[in-house]
Amino acid sequence: EYPKPQVITLPDIKGKSLKVVKIACGEKHTLLLDGHGNVFGWGDNSAGQLFQETGANQYVVKYPKLLKTVSKL
Repeated sequence: EYPKPQVITLPDIKGKSLKVVKIACGEKHTLLLDGHGNVFGWGDNSAGQLFQETGANQYVVKYPKLLKTVSKL
């Protein structure tokens, strides 16, 4: 069974208004590009899909997180 779609809130970045430009969905993770070139990710990170260190507490990112490793595209 798949989770139901839900509305998400992006983190505030220094008071900037965020406009979603693109969304890419993997099997269990999602990436989002905003109009300022910031990349956010959430979902399964078990193989490092979200460019975060993998570890027992890093497998699932429940809320959009700014991915500084790939920001400013």
